[in-house]
Amino acid sequence: VGKRGRRKASAAKPAAEVETEAPPAPLQEAAAAVVDEVEKPLWANGLSPVWAPFGPPAPHRRYESAEERRARAGVGRRRPDGGGVEEGAAEDPDLAKFHEELQRCVEGADAAKAAQLIEEMWKKKEPTPKSYKLAIAACDRADDEVRASLLREDMREIGAFREATRFHMAPAVMWNRQVRRVGCGVRNTVEWPGKRWQDGEPLPVPERPGECWLIPSQDPAAVQVARYQHHLRHLGWKVLTCHADVIERLRNKAVLMQWFQDNGLGEFTPASYSVPSKAKFPCIIKPAMGTYGRDTAVAYSAEEVLRTACRNDIYAVESKIQHEIDYYSRYNKNGKDEEEENWSVTMEKIDKAILEWCEEKQHEELGDKWVLQELVPGQYEFSTTLLVFQGEILDVAATRYQYGAEVYVWPRVELLKWEYVAVPKAHVDIFRKAVVGFSGILNFNYKLRKDGKICIFEANPRVGGDLAFDIPKPRVRAMLEKMDALFC
Repeated sequence: VGKRGRRKASAAKPAAEVETEAPPAPLQEAAAAVVDEVEKPLWANGLSPVWAPFGPPAPHRRYESAEERRARAGVGRRRPDGGGVEEGAAEDPDLAKFHEELQRCVEGADAAKAAQLIEEMWKKKEPTPKSYKLAIAACDRADDEVRASLLREDMREIGAFREATRFHMAPAVMWNRQVRRVGCGVRNTVEWPGKRWQDGEPLPVPERPGECWLIPSQDPAAVQVARYQHHLRHLGWKVLTCHADVIERLRNKAVLMQWFQDNGLGEFTPASYSVPSKAKFPCIIKPAMGTYGRDTAVAYSAEEVLRTACRNDIYAVESKIQHEIDYYSRYNKNGKDEEEENWSVTMEKIDKAILEWCEEKQHEELGDKWVLQELVPGQYEFSTTLLVFQGEILDVAATRYQYGAEVYVWPRVELLKWEYVAVPKAHVDIFRKAVVGFSGILNFNYKLRKDGKICIFEANPRVGGDLAFDIPKPRVRAMLEKMDALFC
């Protein structure tokens, strides 16, 4: 039988009868030597052959969950069925201390202390069902039905304490307790980008790549998410954002007000003044970039504007006068020390110098770091949150706040009440013109003039406190679920 016949016969054999011959020993040794020669230097440097032409991958920080930290420490191990902590497993030491304190609250029927401990736990680490049960037991023993009902409401809205995180609002700004009550796996625990984070430092890595959203909760975070959106997606984050220039336009109050003017929408914003002496007082003076009403004030004159916007310059004027008085009091014409001038005389000289400086400075422009706006009085203020994709508004949720004064600066005012309200189509149409090119979640703060026309103060291109605290939790959950369904 020829060669072809032998091949056919071999192919006809059952698989179990087919014999495979091993390569000769010298050939195996030669192949191993080649592999060692090629791969050993790479692995010695901690690199895979795949990464060899490009160098090592960029470092990334792995942000551990509380459960992972407990597992790494060997405490709080979960049962195989995922139903809690194994019996006999050590409890997290920090949680154990809180639970000891809560147990003492139960024994002493101290409801106030128990509620305070739960509040402290949320600031440091997320409480467990056991924590809530102990706190509720303390309230029940103290016959404090109000606190007990609030804690039970907390547990009901949070739902599954060990629910997988699907939405991370970053950076952490003490919102975790509120956003956990949304009930769809929302957390506010990632410390990126923190105040000390700089370009080139590691980016966060999601616990479950491809399944978790990264949503900015501060303006700087919104800028960083936009700048590093491709890197973040590569690491496994789901992000909805746009070009960083659009974020910068929306977050900068001076740039936004000018953009409204340039695009024929100036009637929907307060009048702005670049020169203090030309302003119609009273006005609001505030930084072009800032949050929470920091360095914001009501000004009734050009001098008050300058005292807020030019604090360093005014301090330099005060220091100069003080130094001159100190020098004169020590070294007079005769070279002898004289008694210090009266305090009132010193203050008169300082005030006179500041007034003279302000008289000259009030005719100059403030610059691009400050915004001087018309004061729009009224107790009612609105905050509307929008879900936007490429300039198209997909969802809207609004809150109306009533404050205890007609003229105020938030948060230095009493909040009387807030309520979830509908948004007129006319307002949505104006918002649509302002969010050209934007993708993500943002909110607008505004009032209504006496004629009913909208007057927009500022925009925040990120999640605001209204979404975290004031909008009904089912409504927030619906917005986040819509985003997840549309861009999964």
